[in-house]
Amino acid sequence: MKKHLVFFAVLLTIALSQASRGETPTFKAQFRMRAESSQRTDYSSIRDFMLLRIRPDITWKASDKLTLLLQPQFAKTLGAPVFVGSSTTANTSQTTSGATFDTELGVHQAYLNYQPSEDVQFRLGRQILSYGDELILGALEWNNVGRSFDGAKARFSFSPHWVDLFYSKLSENNSTTSGPGDNDFAGIYSHFNLNQWLEEVQLYFFYLRNQSTGTLSELFSVGLRLHANVSNVDYRIEGTKQFGSATTTAGTAYQLDGEVGYTLTNLSKLRLAAGGFLAGATYNQMFPTAHKWLGIADVLGRRNLAGFEANASVVPLPDFKIGASYHLFVRADSSASAFKLNGATALGAAGGSASNAIGSELDVTLSYVLDEKLNLAGGAGFFFAGQYVTDQLGSVGPTFFFLQAASQL
Repeated sequence: MKKHLVFFAVLLTIALSQASRGETPTFKAQFRMRAESSQRTDYSSIRDFMLLRIRPDITWKASDKLTLLLQPQFAKTLGAPVFVGSSTTANTSQTTSGATFDTELGVHQAYLNYQPSEDVQFRLGRQILSYGDELILGALEWNNVGRSFDGAKARFSFSPHWVDLFYSKLSENNSTTSGPGDNDFAGIYSHFNLNQWLEEVQLYFFYLRNQSTGTLSELFSVGLRLHANVSNVDYRIEGTKQFGSATTTAGTAYQLDGEVGYTLTNLSKLRLAAGGFLAGATYNQMFPTAHKWLGIADVLGRRNLAGFEANASVVPLPDFKIGASYHLFVRADSSASAFKLNGATALGAAGGSASNAIGSELDVTLSYVLDEKLNLAGGAGFFFAGQYVTDQLGSVGPTFFFLQAASQL
């Protein structure tokens, strides 16, 4: 509680100081509540819970060039206890609902944005990094907390083109004592608009440096993404190659992903699309938003994975949308295991099955704009285990259901 009072006292002090100079902060907010039922999506447990997330956005504009943004976040699983320190070596479970103990408030973003000209912008502090289709670097908004990075970013624009340079500190181990080393992430992401068929040509380079274990590990990722919407046709394609000491076998550290869609120009806005994906056995998926592309049940990570997907969406009534998708998953390399959502935990043993058939997934989603600022959504995902999974885990059949209300205020 004391932390909350101090936090809001700081906000009030800043707001009053700004107001005294005639500068009024602007406020926005995001609200989201979701009920989930995850039946063995981790291949073992049955989970049913509700999630709550509220993010106020508080912006102070000191001048045309200088802006400060603070985005607190209240995110929790409803009724979930927290563990508080009861001694120097132990924690005690503490109830947070119906008890005299509040869940703590966090900070999702907090940065200073300096834009000396229309073509140059600098952002310093805690911020979201999200690019392209978020196959490699995304905000992971589906997660109740989401993903933020501590660091700095610079953007140089040459309308309609731009280039971003960023650096972030993932793990700091030398702030109080001499530690083994830090974990850092940096990159360059460029965007070019060449013509209607090459509306988005994006080249990128990412560098992941980890010395937190005492041994230096480096991962370099280079990639290309193409995307365009031309009349009724849209497409996206992306490829990434990785190398460096962090890869055990550089020849299998890659990924390819693509999709082509067609939208009928009628009132229902029917869109049909098909695509495919391939990721090598040693590919590092880094910081993706997997929920967007590999099925809403989130049972697989983008590593040693190949397959295809087909999806359709339709708007039968104003403000009401129905979507359906089908995914087929196989192992790209029969000598390596498949991997779970995090891309690091093996799904079964490499030699536990002679089959490469991991399984398939069928998803159905619904969304309805109930009010100008309130959206309702729901969906279901059904994973059908292939021979590779059943050989090692038995007849598991993961299913996922959700209902969600979200608002932008």
